[in-house]
Amino acid sequence: MTKITIPNQMFGKKLGEDLIEKVLSKNPQPVNTNTSNQPDIKDYIYVPSINLYISKEKILHNNDWNDTHKKLKDQGLRMPTIPEFLEFIKHIKSNPNNQEYGLIIKEILEVRSPWRSEWLDAYFEQENNQFYIYTNNKTIKQPLESCLMEDKTPGIDFSDLLDNPTKQGLPKSNVKDGNLYYWHPRNGTVVGFSAWAVLDCSRDPQFSSSAFGVRRTKIKV
Repeated sequence: MTKITIPNQMFGKKLGEDLIEKVLSKNPQPVNTNTSNQPDIKDYIYVPSINLYISKEKILHNNDWNDTHKKLKDQGLRMPTIPEFLEFIKHIKSNPNNQEYGLIIKEILEVRSPWRSEWLDAYFEQENNQFYIYTNNKTIKQPLESCLMEDKTPGIDFSDLLDNPTKQGLPKSNVKDGNLYYWHPRNGTVVGFSAWAVLDCSRDPQFSSSAFGVRRTKIKV
């Protein structure tokens, strides 16, 4: 590295420290202003357990499941999977003194008008006698783990689902009874969660409604 020597005289006059500081201040170190990969975190909640930012509010209402995926991808975003959504709820429920979080929980869970729902990233398909779950906009395929494969209307215990889901985010066959309505996976269906206390794994991916939106999801960078 080349050593920079600062002269102690200029035009025959001795330079004082104040003048040297003025000269140096005109050549500040460059600042990296590239924030294109940084999420606007005021609109998101960071969930440490999954290292993700998930948005506080839903967007892209009136879009079906497929179109929602396409529009999120165009924005460099994606849809949360079922386990990610459950971790998001657990995180905000673990902060009961946070007033903003309390309002978000009510928006997600409270049974009241208007009807409110959100898409989750899971698509189910049956091949012969085996069910598969697709995530990441149907680019990742896994055999569906053993889970509750019957409707419960009502219902299953939501706290038990949060505390003891399958790795794919679904209720286990021995889930406790409760008030959360549940429709089990069917061939060619996707997942929506509704504020009428419903985990619906039997949704038509082409269904759209003003009630349905999605929470934007970003990886922490």
